[in-house]
Amino acid sequence: MGCCGEPADKPTPQTVTKLKSGTVTEQPASHPGLEKQFQQQYPQATFQQPTIPSPPPVLTYNGTAAPWGQPGQDTTDQLGRYGTTLPHVNPQPYNAPIFNPGSGQGPINEQLARPGSIHHPSTISGSPPIMMSSPPRAQTISPPPDEGKMSVSIDFGTTFSGVAYGSARIAGGQVQQILHWPGSPETFRKARTSTFFGLARILAWGLEAKNASPMPGTTRCEWFKLFLEPRALRDQSAIDPRLPLLPPGKMAIDLIVDFLSCLWEHAKDQITREIGAVADLTSADVWLTVPAAWDGKGCEMMREAAIHAGLVQSAHAGDTNWRGRLHIITEPEAAAVHCAQLTDLHHLKPSQNFVVVDAGGGTVDLAVYKIIGQMAHLEIGEMCARSGANCGSLFLDLRFRELVMALLAEHPAHLDQASLAYFMHSFSETEKLAYRGISDDQNMFHFECFNVIDPDDPSVGLINGQLSIPGSLLRREVYDPVVAEVLQLIEEQIRKVDQRMDALLLVGGFAGSAYLKQRIEERFSSRIQVIARPTDADTATLRGAARYGLARRPLVASIIAPKSYIMKVKLPAEQEDWLKRPAYIKTNDAGVPICENRLQYLVSKGAILRKGQRMTTKFCKYSQASHDSTFVATLYTSDTDKIMRYTDEGETTELCKWTVDLSSLPTFQQNAALPQTGGGFYTGCRADASRIRTWAGAGQRGVSRALALVPARGANGGNKRQAALILILDKQNIRNLPRSRFSGAVRAYWAINRAGVIYTHLGVAETYKAQKKQSAMASQLTATPREIPLKNLYSLLQPITLPSSSPRAKFSNWGKSFYCTPLGVFEPENDFQCELVIELARREGKSVRVVGVGHSPSDLACTTDYMLRTTKLNRLLEVNIEKRYIVAQGGITLHELHTQLDIYGLAMMNVGSISDQTLAGIVTTATHGSGIDYGVMSTHVIGLTLLLADGSRTFCSRNEHPDLFTATICGLGATGVILSIQLAVEPAFRLKEIQESIPFDDFIHRFDKLVHCAQHVRFWWFPASDTVRCSYSDRSKELYGVDQLLQAKNPAGSWWWQTFMGHHLTQLFLFVARYFLFLNIWISHYTCWLIKSPTVGVDDGHKIFNVDCRYPQHTTEWAIPFDRTTSCLRELRKWLEQESQDPNGIRPHVPIEIRFSAADDIWLSPSYGQRTCWIGLVQYKPYGFNVPYRRYFTGYESIAVRHHGRPHWAKAHHLQPEQLRELYPRFDDFRQVLEKVDPKAMFRNEYIQRHIFGHPVSERTFKLRRE
Repeated sequence: MGCCGEPADKPTPQTVTKLKSGTVTEQPASHPGLEKQFQQQYPQATFQQPTIPSPPPVLTYNGTAAPWGQPGQDTTDQLGRYGTTLPHVNPQPYNAPIFNPGSGQGPINEQLARPGSIHHPSTISGSPPIMMSSPPRAQTISPPPDEGKMSVSIDFGTTFSGVAYGSARIAGGQVQQILHWPGSPETFRKARTSTFFGLARILAWGLEAKNASPMPGTTRCEWFKLFLEPRALRDQSAIDPRLPLLPPGKMAIDLIVDFLSCLWEHAKDQITREIGAVADLTSADVWLTVPAAWDGKGCEMMREAAIHAGLVQSAHAGDTNWRGRLHIITEPEAAAVHCAQLTDLHHLKPSQNFVVVDAGGGTVDLAVYKIIGQMAHLEIGEMCARSGANCGSLFLDLRFRELVMALLAEHPAHLDQASLAYFMHSFSETEKLAYRGISDDQNMFHFECFNVIDPDDPSVGLINGQLSIPGSLLRREVYDPVVAEVLQLIEEQIRKVDQRMDALLLVGGFAGSAYLKQRIEERFSSRIQVIARPTDADTATLRGAARYGLARRPLVASIIAPKSYIMKVKLPAEQEDWLKRPAYIKTNDAGVPICENRLQYLVSKGAILRKGQRMTTKFCKYSQASHDSTFVATLYTSDTDKIMRYTDEGETTELCKWTVDLSSLPTFQQNAALPQTGGGFYTGCRADASRIRTWAGAGQRGVSRALALVPARGANGGNKRQAALILILDKQNIRNLPRSRFSGAVRAYWAINRAGVIYTHLGVAETYKAQKKQSAMASQLTATPREIPLKNLYSLLQPITLPSSSPRAKFSNWGKSFYCTPLGVFEPENDFQCELVIELARREGKSVRVVGVGHSPSDLACTTDYMLRTTKLNRLLEVNIEKRYIVAQGGITLHELHTQLDIYGLAMMNVGSISDQTLAGIVTTATHGSGIDYGVMSTHVIGLTLLLADGSRTFCSRNEHPDLFTATICGLGATGVILSIQLAVEPAFRLKEIQESIPFDDFIHRFDKLVHCAQHVRFWWFPASDTVRCSYSDRSKELYGVDQLLQAKNPAGSWWWQTFMGHHLTQLFLFVARYFLFLNIWISHYTCWLIKSPTVGVDDGHKIFNVDCRYPQHTTEWAIPFDRTTSCLRELRKWLEQESQDPNGIRPHVPIEIRFSAADDIWLSPSYGQRTCWIGLVQYKPYGFNVPYRRYFTGYESIAVRHHGRPHWAKAHHLQPEQLRELYPRFDDFRQVLEKVDPKAMFRNEYIQRHIFGHPVSERTFKLRRE
């Protein structure tokens, strides 16, 4: 039994451990040199395990350096890609002091880290500290003697690949590109990533393969790079089914080897021809790019494929380091190096930050960097973990193919392989990058059909042998889903860095898309000053990788990894273990209580690692006798931010395992030879990841790791023994090590005596001076808001306080019908800042009104005290596709939520007529959509996190604090600040909407049948025309309706009808009718005539639910019991007819909207205990001018009250508590909850005091006098 690892013969779990909880149709010409036998291209054998040389002392403390790429030395550093040399640090003996406070210096090993986080592992009692160290400071590296060495970069892309090269002796050290490719007389920056396979050999590659005509027994292979994507490697079922099938007997790795072999042979010929001499490419450094999202397995498979393709070879006898000349570099990192050299173009300066968006054919990769040092000696540092996803321009092609197949589903003559390829080629070569988005919505895009038969079907756009597709349909079905995913990636990446972003640089082939750049500018131009496509954007990755090689030094000074690296260990039991996990504690043979299933962090997620930094951790092995010398160690990774103490506290993924044999170590042998009075002995070990390489096999061949055991220098004799264990770990994962979330590095060593007692000594490294100020602030923020002095509280609130001169310091609702000037307006960006606002209000005895976008047409959001705007609390926090729920901050608008849910294939179940409101706003007012079987939107809430008046946070649901939950989901904002909402959702759906107009009497006669004829039914009543416009919507799999296609084919008519006549002309009529009221009757007939024809439309659900609410307006709405709806409507009709006969009577605007909702059990919901019909009236304010409305609304309100109607809480009404108590059986229960959670009325503004508690507050307090 040992303190670390498991017995060598004990099986350990594998993989993830879940714990607890167009083509040209002509035959290509022959291709000399390409029809080589497959066996001649590379051996048909499994990947061999290369030998690993012992790590040489490359850099030492005396400042001397080994030359770059010197024969016999492995110049790959612990990041496995930069080709730099590493410092050699003399290991210290166990009893040597690590940190000397009196010396005024930090330890030799030092770490960059985030300051002041409470997640520092060392702050958890008994948690093993993270062992990390770094190289000595102020080292100098002598210039490399072989400055003329060739450096070649290969950008292996999903759709296109390129080669660049350079040398200090060629073209003044400038990067050169290969521009001539087989099969084309023109020059191109890149070649098609395509092969044409048949007869057990490669028949063509590149453009020739792309244009080759299909023949029996042949296969065109494309897009095979995506098979190395992490999800595809873990689970073959995760492979995108739209990708082409692989040739029989071939794996993706084989196709990559084939293509790289052809590419490399051509590159060598071209380089030799272009430089006019035989290039010594056998000794060249080769830089190969990979996507940022790839994990270690994919990168290693790519490395092995490159080696088998012959990209690097032994240059001479005894050249043991030839594999080290192959370097792996991530695509955004290479692109960043290219962009950073263009600072004159983008005006970037030292210390400024920029984000690189590498939008390629298959993947989009992102990284954020800071420019470090002076431009003459440029370096860049990574600011946060890189990210990426499969959302490149290829997915536009795939979605276009799906659209064509859907449109032509009834026309199979156009769906054969050649026809689809022809359509896709036409799209890819013409419209793909030139498409401009909304400005092209009204245009038709025409694609020639390959087959001349079946040329016409206007209903699907097939006219005269062309497929015509509306621009709006292309945007919605092809572009928007892909672009939305890219925008979300950028948003998430920027959020990781709490600093200003000075530039966004868009590179890669997809960067040429005008629509993509337009959408990025629309979304981020207010936050990022420079958004640009740099020079050579399409080859930025290729040129950057080549420049990296030419620099002969690491240009990226620091890196961040996206995960933690952990070992499962056994440690002496501590008090915390006895309290939390007594079942894990066992007594070992030495009589020491040992806690199993403990986790020891080698590197914490978020740690900053510098080039040359050593990462070490020390542990021990308890041996019963000399034969007990082996154990199995397993390294795990975790993506969670949480620091876990035990294996059952979160999910981990096994990265690798190895068997450690200590028997050859002198220290072990000495210990074993001593008399064992304590029943056994301990051997101390150090895990040192200073040299990281992986020789992992691919597929099912398993994982093996090389291991070297080296005795530690300066080991003490006597009772204390030590050995150093140098682990060769996974290169790609370790080099992505993330920035730490704590201040300072912790080093620990265990001194072990003969009795087996372990002593832990900690030394905290000096925090970098640049972080001291942040650390002080962070330590202050660890105090609760109540502990912060008032002066400091003001200082902390100052950044989120709107100045009185700001237009946003005054509030008006969307309809411009209510106004207020709060005492102070705050715009918090996180939950803690919300707590600070509440604490200030508590101390000063003020109330706080929480508002979103202010869409309520009442004074519900108005206040004279403090106002807290939630518009910056707008993040989607969690998505659970399997369980169909999301968690979002309360300030997210429904428009934002629809966009983000669409990325995950999800949607809200029901939506109202607009989506401008915030999520918390619709919940707290029980806002509704329409559908007799669908409840108000508050019924979809699963749980809430509330910030209460006392400053505490509480989660409530139907199971936890049910009264508080039920009171809050229609609580008018009076229970507290809604920080987050857990909301039930469903898979994304489309709605098919059928609209027709019928007479009012027919509507009343068929009322019940009409309401139940579809999932979502709503009506618009035009009283003056005695007509009802009916809308029936059901979920559908159709793409779009015939009317939409016809509308797209006549865009001029569409604009004239909808925009000019339906909007501008109508608003002008409404304005004139302010002075000539009788015109309102004519306007009613006019608007009814505009929409008289039946229509059919299909679109995303929320787009069908929403209507264009173009003008500011006064509105009122009441919920009528369903069984009293027809009588209420008849009475309302009779009253309006009487008014129309009176020359001075009411002339209402139209239409009157009628919608429905199911019964619920929410205390203040207007649908409490009854099915409901919502009847809403509106009076528009043309050009913002006021119109008469009060007599109209008062008359309707009296009718609604007689039919037991309940008012919509977001809209103005006159009911007092005594009237509301009769309508709501649980009204007093709601008041009791308010008095309990908010006894000092912090969240009660004038609206709450008037309608809930009966205080004499005028309804016109926040009205302009002219209204």
